[in-house]
Amino acid sequence: MQSSPYEPLKIGSKDGALTYILEATRSGLCVERRYTADVEACTGYSSIGTIFEDLKSFQEFCNSDRLRFTYPMVFKELKDRASNFFHS
Repeated sequence: MQSSPYEPLKIGSKDGALTYILEATRSGLCVERRYTADVEACTGYSSIGTIFEDLKSFQEFCNSDRLRFTYPMVFKELKDRASNFFHS
């Protein structure tokens, strides 16, 4: 099921440790990144959010994230979806 333009899009890892929430805004693409180091114990939680005005800055953000090696499929989908946003 595809989300409507008004609903945030969630992209996450199968183990539930990493989730990205994407939402289109007037200012650009709002991205929230949530990560839990130990899902079972619910420890090591972090959350960051920012708005990207262009694809280049978004790609730099993704390329600097060390979890791109642990969750390559999440990052592939994340980059594909963001690219669609910036090219629409």
